[in-house]
Amino acid sequence: MPIRPFLSGQIFDPETTRIMGVAFEIACTAFRLADRGPAEAIVAQRIIELASAGERNPDLLCEKVLFEFAKPALELAEYHLIDLATGFSHGGFKSLAAARQYAREEAIPAWQVLRGNVRIEQYDPHAADPIC
Repeated sequence: MPIRPFLSGQIFDPETTRIMGVAFEIACTAFRLADRGPAEAIVAQRIIELASAGERNPDLLCEKVLFEFAKPALELAEYHLIDLATGFSHGGFKSLAAARQYAREEAIPAWQVLRGNVRIEQYDPHAADPIC
């Protein structure tokens, strides 16, 4: 999906337009956006703003947009502690410290802490590098 329809009369050199288009395509794919709805317009507008401010790396344009729009969802996500021995998930922690405390209180020997689908921390005393 090209970014040109979202330029609203703004003029960029051909290489910058191409770079914005690449970043836009990658971001839309990452967000699973398929039509020219309001979400695509918001993503395009943010890419255009970043490019107008001087960013010319398509990977950074895309990464900044993905982070900006994914950050609120990640901030709302609770922490989940996974017992590595059993695979059992203990969830609903409001902080990383609370998840760690629970692991200590329950004597869970090896664990991971996830927030959303992102691994935040892992502890395994039997691994070569126990804390990631």
